[in-house]
Amino acid sequence: MKQYFLLFWLLIAQPLGASTISLTPNMSNVAVGADAQLDVRVDADVADLYSYQFSFSFDVTMLRANSVTEGTLFSNTGISFFLAPTIDNTLGTITLVSNLLFTAVNGVNGPGSLAVLNFTVLTFGTSTVSFAPDGDLQLYDSNLNSIELTSSNAQITGIASSAGEVPEPGSAWLLAAPVLLMPLRKRLTFLQGR
Repeated sequence: MKQYFLLFWLLIAQPLGASTISLTPNMSNVAVGADAQLDVRVDADVADLYSYQFSFSFDVTMLRANSVTEGTLFSNTGISFFLAPTIDNTLGTITLVSNLLFTAVNGVNGPGSLAVLNFTVLTFGTSTVSFAPDGDLQLYDSNLNSIELTSSNAQITGIASSAGEVPEPGSAWLLAAPVLLMPLRKRLTFLQGR
Protein backbone atom coordinates (compact mmCIF):
# COMPACT_ATOMS: atom_id res chain seq x y z
CA MET A 1 0.00 0.00 0.00
CA LYS A 2 2.85 2.40 0.80
CA GLN A 3 4.31 1.75 -2.65
CA TYR A 4 1.09 2.86 -4.37
CA PHE A 5 0.83 5.91 -2.15
CA LEU A 6 4.43 6.91 -2.98
CA LEU A 7 3.83 6.32 -6.70
CA PHE A 8 0.67 8.43 -6.52
CA TRP A 9 2.55 11.36 -4.92
CA LEU A 10 5.37 11.12 -7.43
CA LEU A 11 2.89 11.35 -10.28
CA ILE A 12 1.06 14.32 -8.76
CA ALA A 13 4.26 16.15 -7.83
CA GLN A 14 5.54 16.17 -11.42
CA PRO A 15 5.46 19.71 -12.78
CA LEU A 16 2.90 20.33 -15.44
CA GLY A 17 4.05 21.30 -18.91
CA ALA A 18 5.15 24.89 -19.24
CA SER A 19 2.65 27.39 -20.52
CA THR A 20 3.45 29.20 -23.75
CA ILE A 21 3.64 32.94 -24.35
CA SER A 22 4.02 33.86 -28.00
CA LEU A 23 4.00 36.67 -30.51
CA THR A 24 1.38 36.16 -33.21
CA PRO A 25 1.45 36.01 -36.09
CA ASN A 26 4.86 34.37 -35.79
CA MET A 27 5.75 35.35 -39.38
CA SER A 28 4.25 38.18 -41.39
CA ASN A 29 4.93 39.98 -44.66
CA VAL A 30 4.16 43.69 -44.47
CA ALA A 31 4.58 46.40 -47.10
CA VAL A 32 7.41 48.86 -46.49
CA GLY A 33 5.93 51.98 -44.88
CA ALA A 34 2.93 50.10 -43.48
CA ASP A 35 2.21 49.14 -39.87
CA ALA A 36 2.54 45.65 -38.44
CA GLN A 37 0.83 44.42 -35.29
CA LEU A 38 1.97 41.58 -33.07
CA ASP A 39 -0.29 40.12 -30.42
CA VAL A 40 1.36 38.86 -27.20
CA ARG A 41 -0.71 35.77 -26.34
CA VAL A 42 -0.77 33.13 -23.64
CA ASP A 43 -2.15 29.67 -24.28
CA ALA A 44 -4.96 27.79 -22.54
CA ASP A 45 -2.54 26.25 -20.00
CA VAL A 46 -2.14 29.59 -18.21
CA ALA A 47 -4.33 29.61 -15.11
CA ASP A 48 -4.80 32.15 -12.31
CA LEU A 49 -2.66 34.79 -14.07
CA TYR A 50 -2.48 37.82 -11.77
CA SER A 51 0.42 39.91 -13.11
CA TYR A 52 3.08 39.91 -15.80
CA GLN A 53 6.08 41.75 -17.16
CA PHE A 54 8.22 41.31 -20.24
CA SER A 55 10.45 43.25 -22.65
CA PHE A 56 11.34 42.95 -26.35
CA SER A 57 14.16 43.62 -28.75
CA PHE A 58 14.00 44.33 -32.50
CA ASP A 59 16.16 45.53 -35.40
CA VAL A 60 15.99 49.35 -35.58
CA THR A 61 17.16 49.39 -39.18
CA MET A 62 14.06 47.40 -40.17
CA LEU A 63 11.33 48.45 -37.71
CA ARG A 64 10.15 51.42 -35.68
CA ALA A 65 8.09 50.65 -32.57
CA ASN A 66 5.09 52.97 -32.33
CA SER A 67 3.01 51.78 -29.39
CA VAL A 68 2.11 49.02 -26.97
CA THR A 69 -1.49 48.65 -25.81
CA GLU A 70 -3.13 46.44 -23.23
CA GLY A 71 -4.56 43.14 -24.48
CA THR A 72 -8.08 41.96 -23.80
CA LEU A 73 -7.30 39.21 -21.25
CA PHE A 74 -6.71 41.77 -18.47
CA SER A 75 -8.60 44.80 -19.84
CA ASN A 76 -11.88 42.84 -19.93
CA THR A 77 -11.73 42.42 -16.13
CA GLY A 78 -12.11 46.15 -15.49
CA ILE A 79 -9.63 45.94 -12.60
CA SER A 80 -6.27 45.96 -14.35
CA PHE A 81 -3.40 48.42 -14.00
CA PHE A 82 -1.42 48.52 -17.28
CA LEU A 83 1.93 50.30 -17.13
CA ALA A 84 3.06 51.76 -20.44
CA PRO A 85 6.53 50.51 -21.37
CA THR A 86 9.55 52.51 -22.46
CA ILE A 87 10.07 52.37 -26.25
CA ASP A 88 13.62 53.06 -27.45
CA ASN A 89 13.91 53.15 -31.24
CA THR A 90 17.64 53.88 -31.01
CA LEU A 91 18.50 50.71 -29.08
CA GLY A 92 15.65 48.61 -30.49
CA THR A 93 13.98 47.81 -27.18
CA ILE A 94 10.55 47.88 -25.61
CA THR A 95 11.18 47.71 -21.87
CA LEU A 96 8.91 46.53 -19.07
CA VAL A 97 5.47 45.89 -20.52
CA SER A 98 3.61 45.11 -17.29
CA ASN A 99 0.13 44.69 -15.92
CA LEU A 100 -1.49 43.78 -12.62
CA LEU A 101 -4.96 42.92 -11.42
CA PHE A 102 -5.85 44.74 -8.24
CA THR A 103 -8.64 43.90 -5.81
CA ALA A 104 -9.00 40.53 -7.54
CA VAL A 105 -9.08 37.39 -5.43
CA ASN A 106 -8.17 35.14 -8.36
CA GLY A 107 -6.30 35.72 -11.58
CA VAL A 108 -7.55 35.13 -15.11
CA ASN A 109 -7.24 32.00 -17.24
CA GLY A 110 -5.86 31.71 -20.76
CA PRO A 111 -5.96 31.71 -23.66
CA GLY A 112 -5.87 35.40 -24.42
CA SER A 113 -4.05 38.55 -25.44
CA LEU A 114 -1.80 40.34 -22.93
CA ALA A 115 -0.60 43.19 -25.14
CA VAL A 116 -0.51 44.41 -28.74
CA LEU A 117 2.74 45.76 -30.25
CA ASN A 118 2.57 48.17 -33.19
CA PHE A 119 5.55 48.69 -35.54
CA THR A 120 6.18 50.53 -38.81
CA VAL A 121 8.19 48.57 -41.39
CA LEU A 122 11.07 50.83 -42.55
CA THR A 123 12.77 48.83 -45.30
CA PHE A 124 12.95 45.54 -47.17
CA GLY A 125 14.25 42.53 -45.25
CA THR A 126 13.41 40.52 -42.14
CA SER A 127 13.56 41.48 -38.46
CA THR A 128 13.02 39.20 -35.50
CA VAL A 129 11.02 40.63 -32.61
CA SER A 130 12.08 38.65 -29.56
CA PHE A 131 11.35 38.46 -25.89
CA ALA A 132 14.21 39.91 -23.83
CA PRO A 133 16.25 37.55 -21.61
CA ASP A 134 14.33 35.11 -19.43
CA GLY A 135 14.90 37.14 -16.25
CA ASP A 136 12.62 39.84 -17.59
CA LEU A 137 9.86 37.50 -18.82
CA GLN A 138 7.74 36.85 -15.74
CA LEU A 139 4.15 35.79 -15.13
CA TYR A 140 2.71 35.38 -11.61
CA ASP A 141 -0.42 33.77 -10.19
CA SER A 142 -2.63 35.30 -7.46
CA ASN A 143 -0.33 33.84 -4.76
CA LEU A 144 2.62 35.59 -6.48
CA ASN A 145 4.13 32.27 -7.52
CA SER A 146 6.00 32.31 -10.81
CA ILE A 147 4.25 30.59 -13.73
CA GLU A 148 6.59 28.36 -15.74
CA LEU A 149 6.72 29.37 -19.42
CA THR A 150 8.26 28.89 -22.80
CA SER A 151 8.33 31.77 -25.25
CA SER A 152 8.01 32.04 -29.01
CA ASN A 153 9.32 35.01 -31.05
CA ALA A 154 8.10 36.50 -34.35
CA GLN A 155 9.52 37.70 -37.66
CA ILE A 156 8.33 40.65 -39.73
CA THR A 157 9.45 40.87 -43.36
CA GLY A 158 9.29 44.15 -45.27
CA ILE A 159 8.00 43.62 -48.82
CA ALA A 160 7.02 45.83 -51.76
CA SER A 161 3.54 47.27 -51.56
CA SER A 162 0.92 46.51 -54.17
CA ALA A 163 0.81 50.26 -54.93
CA GLY A 164 3.64 49.84 -57.41
CA GLU A 165 6.99 50.40 -55.72
CA VAL A 166 8.34 47.94 -58.27
CA PRO A 167 6.99 48.68 -61.79
CA GLU A 168 5.16 45.93 -63.59
CA PRO A 169 7.07 44.48 -66.55
CA GLY A 170 4.22 45.45 -68.90
CA SER A 171 4.49 49.12 -67.91
CA ALA A 172 8.26 49.16 -68.37
CA TRP A 173 7.94 47.66 -71.88
CA LEU A 174 5.32 50.24 -72.85
CA LEU A 175 7.71 53.02 -71.87
CA ALA A 176 10.71 51.42 -73.57
CA ALA A 177 8.97 50.34 -76.81
CA PRO A 178 9.21 53.69 -78.66
CA VAL A 179 12.92 53.98 -77.88
CA LEU A 180 13.61 50.40 -78.95
CA LEU A 181 11.58 50.70 -82.16
CA MET A 182 13.15 54.00 -83.29
CA PRO A 183 16.09 52.36 -85.16
CA LEU A 184 13.62 50.06 -86.94
CA ARG A 185 11.54 53.07 -88.05
CA LYS A 186 14.65 54.78 -89.48
CA ARG A 187 15.54 51.62 -91.38
CA LEU A 188 12.03 51.33 -92.83
CA THR A 189 12.08 54.99 -93.88
CA PHE A 190 15.43 54.46 -95.59
CA LEU A 191 14.17 51.39 -97.46
CA GLN A 192 11.01 53.19 -98.63
CA GLY A 193 13.10 56.04 -100.05
CA ARG A 194 15.00 53.73 -102.45
